[in-house]
Amino acid sequence: MNEILLILGMFLVTYSVRLLPFALAERLNFPYWLQNALSFVPVAALTAIIAPIIMYDDQGNFSPGLSNDQLVASVIAFAVAYKTKHLLLTVVAGLAAFFLLTLL
Repeated sequence: MNEILLILGMFLVTYSVRLLPFALAERLNFPYWLQNALSFVPVAALTAIIAPIIMYDDQGNFSPGLSNDQLVASVIAFAVAYKTKHLLLTVVAGLAAFFLLTLL
């Protein structure tokens, strides 16, 4: 019985924290400066995930030079994305550049 109550308690805590912002979102009006600041959260989170991956080599050493395959491939992918603004072409160009650099 205690296990069932524990599971139900975890369920309530987990889903109340996730559901509450959605339930109250229509009633809350955020100020413009906060809405503007929150618009940068996805970009900042993605940068925080990607930057360490591309700036370190396979052995975990900081490698910002041309010998770092991940960094060179990401610069190529960024250039393709900036020029074409086509998501699939960007992914294909980045992966192709990475695999070619890895093979060479």
